[in-house]
Amino acid sequence: RLAISRNKPCPDCEGRGGNAGCEKTCSDCNGRGVRVQLRQIGPGMVQQMQSACTTCRGQGKSIPEKDKCKSCKGSKVYKDRKVLEVNIEKGMTHG
Repeated sequence: RLAISRNKPCPDCEGRGGNAGCEKTCSDCNGRGVRVQLRQIGPGMVQQMQSACTTCRGQGKSIPEKDKCKSCKGSKVYKDRKVLEVNIEKGMTHG
């Protein structure tokens, strides 16, 4: 027996994550998916750090809580698990 799990598009929202046209461009990262932070580490020295946006999780777009799909909760996919039964007999070749 083999258990296989994979992500499939949500059938309720058709992989959109919510109602049609509800995705808005993230205001924190301006749709880029990354935030650039400047930090001064000394006089005349500045460190620039780039990290994934926490608001949109690096997507660049976000869905308001009221418009999110009820079954996938805005993630656009759901985990599909399938159990396959494979018969392997003695002396079978590999592959």
